[in-house]
Amino acid sequence: MDQGPRLTRAQIAYAVVLVLFFCCLVAWIIGRAATPAGSPFDWGTAASAATATGTILLAFATGLLAYTTSRDVSATWESVRLTREDQAARNRPVVMLQKVGADATKAGGETMWKGNLQLDLVNIGHGPALRLQVSIRLKSDAPDSIKFARDSWFKPALLVRDEASPKLDFTVIDDDGAYAKLNEAPLDVLEIMGGYQDLGFTTRLPIVDGASGEEFPLSALT
Repeated sequence: MDQGPRLTRAQIAYAVVLVLFFCCLVAWIIGRAATPAGSPFDWGTAASAATATGTILLAFATGLLAYTTSRDVSATWESVRLTREDQAARNRPVVMLQKVGADATKAGGETMWKGNLQLDLVNIGHGPALRLQVSIRLKSDAPDSIKFARDSWFKPALLVRDEASPKLDFTVIDDDGAYAKLNEAPLDVLEIMGGYQDLGFTTRLPIVDGASGEEFPLSALT
């Protein structure tokens, strides 16, 4: 991080000499002004003027030092924040869905389907995916007549380049029988959701579809 220009010893010595000269000059001017004609030089008034001038300059220097120090501290904290964010980005996990398989059959009549989804997940990021959870749900635009029972899957950690193959059971019931004539389960009303966390546990990250690159909806951690 750039700390800005630094004063050399010669510059500091020059500044001290300049301040002393200025204080002496002010003291001489005020001492002369306070001395009546024909009287000895008023050293007391001159000394008081020099002290007051030095005090003012010291206060100004202290304020300037506090300002520059606060800027240095702010820059240091900003550097620490950027370093942490960069480290977190380098160690961030990325869980990708590689493949989805489905197996479902009719059960309990023509209006009920029971089955499961088989998911192939892999962590292609640079850090472990912690508290990984996957589930399925009805899409928001699914018919109101559809009833749905779902399963969820949880894994404490999925390490870098590790794979997992969760199987999620589901039951779909269509009270209106709109899907009764289908030979396959109405999987178009279902969607995958899930999430996980990185080592910082700061936020939940979405699972990515390997085919489209889109992110699946985040699920609340339970």
